[in-house]
Amino acid sequence: MKTHVTDCRRTEVKSRRNIVLDYSLIITDKMDCDLFDEEDIYSVLILQTEEGITTEYDFLYDIARDKENAVAILDLLVYNNVMPANARDVLADIL
Repeated sequence: MKTHVTDCRRTEVKSRRNIVLDYSLIITDKMDCDLFDEEDIYSVLILQTEEGITTEYDFLYDIARDKENAVAILDLLVYNNVMPANARDVLADIL
């Protein structure tokens, strides 16, 4: 199974000082491990850092099976400054 980062975004939370959110779109190539499923799996990793220290994170596994939908979801998360603590609830509303 191959996994690699395909897209990264960084945003600062304007309502809070010294908080930075990093979003990474990650592809897992399923073809290497599952003979019946040839689709890639797209996931998002959200890191919240305060003054250079990671304070929270969330890994949203399998948000999409194609790059177009995955990037659209990533853009929504970034645009709305979704933090790790509420990422799963927001993702449930999006999907």
